[in-house]
Amino acid sequence: CGNVYVTGKTHSPDFPKYAPGAGAFFQPNIGDNLTGAASGDAFVLKFSPSSVCLWATYIGGNEGENYNGCKITSDLGGNVYLTGQTRSNNFPTKDPGSSGYFKPAYGGGGMYIGDVIIMQFDLACNLIWSTYYGGNDGDWARGIITDKQGCVIVTGEFKSTTKTTSIDPGGGAYYQPTNANLGSQYDDGFIAKFCPN
Repeated sequence: CGNVYVTGKTHSPDFPKYAPGAGAFFQPNIGDNLTGAASGDAFVLKFSPSSVCLWATYIGGNEGENYNGCKITSDLGGNVYLTGQTRSNNFPTKDPGSSGYFKPAYGGGGMYIGDVIIMQFDLACNLIWSTYYGGNDGDWARGIITDKQGCVIVTGEFKSTTKTTSIDPGGGAYYQPTNANLGSQYDDGFIAKFCPN
């Protein structure tokens, strides 16, 4: 469609916002009033091909989001996917229903420790899916992309030794079921793939 999406992190309580209406996701106020590098909310902006602002919103809860940044991508159907990190136990989640993956509760804890978050919005900015993805320690998202089949692939780092989920795809695919757990200064990489539903 030629629209441009921007995501990042802000500490500003007066960040410029725009609600597209018609049920679109919109958070008018910053979720936390903390200070320091671990504070702040994520934001998403949408601009038309002629640079008109179509959507501008905070995304966050009562603690800081996206200490290590957030990533955004889209699929061929115009859906938009965002991943990042949150330390909030009230981050806005949404169960996609049916057999879709959903982790409603925050699993991390402590300063600079958090869960990965994954969100899906449709072309009209409606929230379709929003979930925590993480374990008992600090977990970070580093990248997100969609493939030609509409699957969503998220990569990042897990410090958690208890993972949200671990699925062996079989067929000889590479699979490491547990964290190597080499100590507090080390993380394992992770890759997670979700089908369109």
